[in-house]
Amino acid sequence: AKICGLSSYDCWIPDIILINERNKSAIIIEVKATDYIDYLRDGILQALNYAKRLNECYGSINAASLIIYYGIDQIIADQLIECFGKKEKVKLINLNIDENDEDKLRDVINAVQQLQ
Repeated sequence: AKICGLSSYDCWIPDIILINERNKSAIIIEVKATDYIDYLRDGILQALNYAKRLNECYGSINAASLIIYYGIDQIIADQLIECFGKKEKVKLINLNIDENDEDKLRDVINAVQQLQ
């Protein structure tokens, strides 16, 4: 809202947005906890839309999307990754919240670094 303004019909709020004004880059992060593939797919589209909108509002910015999800079967999630991952600037990270796994957190940090 600080960048693009806010109107009653056009409210967009990503879960997390990281903006690096020096190198004109941004990462849109959406977190989805669900076992419904449609909800995850909609979250991916939502994050891609946020990145597009940010680019329109902010000017020439290199915006990418990161989806952190849990609750979806990995085989199904892999189909979405195949569908979106090759065409769009988006990464999906499976994070099982029942697991205390430092490698998964490291994967999230590495994915963020790769998107920059």
